[in-house]
Amino acid sequence: MKESLNTDIKPKNKYIHYLGYSFLIAFLWQIVGHENYSYSVAFPVIFGINTYPLLVWTLGLWIFAIFFTFLSAKFSKWKLVIFSIVLYWIVLISSETIAYHYFGFRDTAVASYPGLPLCDCIHGPLWMQIVYLLMGPILIGVLLFVDKSIKFKE
Repeated sequence: MKESLNTDIKPKNKYIHYLGYSFLIAFLWQIVGHENYSYSVAFPVIFGINTYPLLVWTLGLWIFAIFFTFLSAKFSKWKLVIFSIVLYWIVLISSETIAYHYFGFRDTAVASYPGLPLCDCIHGPLWMQIVYLLMGPILIGVLLFVDKSIKFKE
């Protein structure tokens, strides 16, 4: 008698998929922007990619994706998109400001660039600052395009 072999290896938890999407976005960003990361503290560098920003972006985007889907049942689609983008910007700028001014995290590769006005954070060329501000909206776009299981409030 043959036992049927379960070949379904898909993760049962959709949040694992979100971790994959977050990692993919962070990894693609690191391929493009890896030359803009160098810290006074030595973080491991693998194939030219600094693991610190890769891991921090992955974790931050993953938490953002979970938050987005958690709130999807409580908001209509476009209200949630707008709310989430604004919240993403607030959390990003706040965490970057705290990391820079209070914890002393300095990216020496872009230290000569001005930071955002008022908060003096996210030091880097303008294109890099724009990418930082677009990472959350890009993830929202991926979630809306790929994950059809997200149900919004009517």
